[in-house]
Amino acid sequence: MLYDQIETALRNQQEQLPVAEGTRAEEVHACIRTFMRTHPEIFWFSHQWDYSEERHTVFFRYAMSKNRTARAKAQIEDVVRNDFRLDEVRRLSTSEQVMYVYKWVALYCKYNLYSAFNQSIYSVFVYRNSVCTGYAKAAQYLLKMLGIESRLVFGTLHHSKKGSRHCWLVVRIDDVWYHLDPTFAVPEVANLLRNAGERPVVGESRLVTDYFCCDTFTIKQSRSIEDERELPECRSMIDSKELQTIPVAICRRKEAGSLGVRGCLLSDAGTYSDVYLWHSEHQEQGVLKKYRGADWQGQLQHEFLVMRSLEHSRHVLHLLDYSHNDGGLIIEQATPLADLLCSHYYSLSTVGFCRLLLDVTAGLADCLAEGFYFRDLHLNNIYRTSKGDYVLGDFGSCIRKDARNQNSQGGVGSPWYLAPETLLSGRFNEPSATYGVGMLAYHLLNNFFPPLWKEYGKESLRQRLQGHELPPPTRLMKAPGAFERELASVLSRSLSFSPAARYQTLLDFEKAMRHCLLLAEENDCLLVMGGILSLRLNSRNQ
Repeated sequence: MLYDQIETALRNQQEQLPVAEGTRAEEVHACIRTFMRTHPEIFWFSHQWDYSEERHTVFFRYAMSKNRTARAKAQIEDVVRNDFRLDEVRRLSTSEQVMYVYKWVALYCKYNLYSAFNQSIYSVFVYRNSVCTGYAKAAQYLLKMLGIESRLVFGTLHHSKKGSRHCWLVVRIDDVWYHLDPTFAVPEVANLLRNAGERPVVGESRLVTDYFCCDTFTIKQSRSIEDERELPECRSMIDSKELQTIPVAICRRKEAGSLGVRGCLLSDAGTYSDVYLWHSEHQEQGVLKKYRGADWQGQLQHEFLVMRSLEHSRHVLHLLDYSHNDGGLIIEQATPLADLLCSHYYSLSTVGFCRLLLDVTAGLADCLAEGFYFRDLHLNNIYRTSKGDYVLGDFGSCIRKDARNQNSQGGVGSPWYLAPETLLSGRFNEPSATYGVGMLAYHLLNNFFPPLWKEYGKESLRQRLQGHELPPPTRLMKAPGAFERELASVLSRSLSFSPAARYQTLLDFEKAMRHCLLLAEENDCLLVMGGILSLRLNSRNQ
């Protein structure tokens, strides 16, 4: 009964679940664990829960709101239907279907430690960037749709420096069980195996085939297995030589040209554009930014020119190409900072926080060096690359430094991050840019709320524009040490109401942040926890 209650609650995204009096936390944990290991489709829940024995109530926390969950379901269904081509795969034999899943997941998705929602299938199908748990659950999801039984398996890699936990599958083919590790099929992972002293067998499309339908003896050469007694015995292996030649296409139509083809809709929330996944025959991951509105050609040309001028900067998203057929720009794909902050496993230490602000400042400085002001600075326009760097994206609101009409191109930006003079008169200069970085830092340190929100709510914006004194962000008010005091001083100056009182150049702000970084390195500790942003967004049902 408890299992059924938990299943219903998780499927409906209930935040609270009353259970029978006397229910123990161990029972709740066991039910959640069992359910989640066999239902990869529940991607909006990441094992974040609390149980009050006194109130005999389970409290669940979700990675995304119900509205976003509904959109994500549609995106995943789109990808499975059109990119994975479920109907075509069903015509293959069972062993061929397993190989198709093994190859497709490894080719479609890149291994990326810095990906968002990477404990779920969402990271694989929609973001195409994930880690082992995402790979295993995505494969389990596809196998389940094909009617093939599989189970998640966890263990520890022998050569892992930190003894990190690893996830893979056991799969049942014609009543025989095998181990299947789709993560270790990924081409980029071959180097990890070589560094661990192994000699991976590389097959078609540079995929590693060592861990395709192998036995327990083979899998244990590289790892230990948790709860091994609960798993079916795997005593057989399947020769993959013939199976791996099965063709796998990740583009949604065969006639795709050299540039690739548009994939599922990622976002239609932009003021002037929609964003789609973009598939390339060369497996280069990108997104298509397709412009709309009466002046879509002008918007496209403007952003194209800005991005082309910044092509040598490593602090911005890069332009890959221009799509003549779709009337849009093809841009490299990276992970939005806002989505990382919705993930409970993401965090920023004091050092990581300083490096984030320094990366952002460097991006703004590169824009300025090319004669542009980047005005639209907020959490959704900062991205993290697979190398771990933070970069700027969305250049539609950029203006030339010498522009007379500073509102001539696109929107100005989010009012919650912009300097008072920009909101009041449209004026933007370098001190306005340092204000924007300071406000970004303030949101991160204030549970993602703007200054004065606690006292005034939406009225806080008007209070700020009237020059109301801004209190230190919440995180800097708790047990401040040398780092916190210095950072509070830096933010206080960068957020001064008068532009003349701020840092006058981005270089001045950078120097101040580098001093903060030195203090942070003396005692690096947790500063910003991920997952809090998702709680705020869920509470507002966005």
